Amino acid sequence: MVGTLLVIDDQLTVRENVSELLELAGHQVIQAKNGVEGIRMAKAHLPDMIICDIMMPELDGYSVADVLGRQKETAAIPLIFLTAKSEKEDFRKGLERGAVDYITKPFESVDLLETVEMRLGKLRLSKPVSAGRAAWENWAKSLNSNEPKSLTGKHLHVCDYAKNDTIYLEGDQSKEVYFVIKGGVRLERLNSRGKRICSGVMRAGNFFGYAPGFQEGNHIDGAVAIEQSIVVRIPQSEFLPMFSAQPELAVELLRQIMKENETLGIFALSMAYGSAKENTARALLHFAEEIEGDLVVRLSRDDLANSVGMAPESISRTLAIFKAEDVIETHGRAIHLLDVDSLEDELG
Repeated sequence: MVGTLLVIDDQLTVRENVSELLELAGHQVIQAKNGVEGIRMAKAHLPDMIICDIMMPELDGYSVADVLGRQKETAAIPLIFLTAKSEKEDFRKGLERGAVDYITKPFESVDLLETVEMRLGKLRLSKPVSAGRAAWENWAKSLNSNEPKSLTGKHLHVCDYAKNDTIYLEGDQSKEVYFVIKGGVRLERLNSRGKRICSGVMRAGNFFGYAPGFQEGNHIDGAVAIEQSIVVRIPQSEFLPMFSAQPELAVELLRQIMKENETLGIFALSMAYGSAKENTARALLHFAEEIEGDLVVRLSRDDLANSVGMAPESISRTLAIFKAEDVIETHGRAIHLLDVDSLEDELG
């Protein structure tokens, strides 16, 4: 399969050699000489695949992967790291950042071409998922319009919630599935010591409350609005028929569930063994959203502390350290991430 590839490497010789090799194989190649330019080129051209060096000035490959992974238009572009770093920890770190493969220098030409062809082949097979994502977005837009809200002929319940309003409690009988149109919702549960912890934050475009929606039961989490929010409440009797009628939406929902479960699993395991700075850094990166080009965490200090099992005063001390190190800055409740690299370094 022939595709458009973006090669990001600060070494001119390596960049040109890789590009020439790919062009001889019939691919269209775009070049970027550093991470900042690479991000700009990725947004402008939306290539089929990105081949990126790790050790670069200004912005390294890990940061490139993080930034592109948070951008809606570039998050699905496969990224291959091309680097001299070959330790197991480097492989793990790269894959955690969303890379689909890892090629170490020096490499054989045939290895690079075979890896690219294999990944492009998988990309072709995943195209139906892209169609599902488009259908998902169109469906979400229709919910946010002024048109009557319906799924299978019945009207949906579109509800406004003020900050701190309870949507449902842990243990309540599950009768509906929920979809966030605007705002944010905190999922929370009691741990074994009776302490209420934050188990997730749902933003616009996220379903929640669906875990018991596939079988009769009670909610395993409670849900509380963390700001003024608009949430669609979908009766369970209509939820599954909706996806039966629109299978492309079902594929996209399953993709979302798998991604969320994988992320939360890694997040929870890491929190069990990390230091205060490591856990705080991981939580900041986990909950960060892109708002007008900045990475911002919009959680109260209590919610942030609960999410990592720390006391509020401990999280405040750690945030103060990051602030003194110019890693973050705060504006009211919002925490702006200034130095993503430093936060990632805390993860080891």
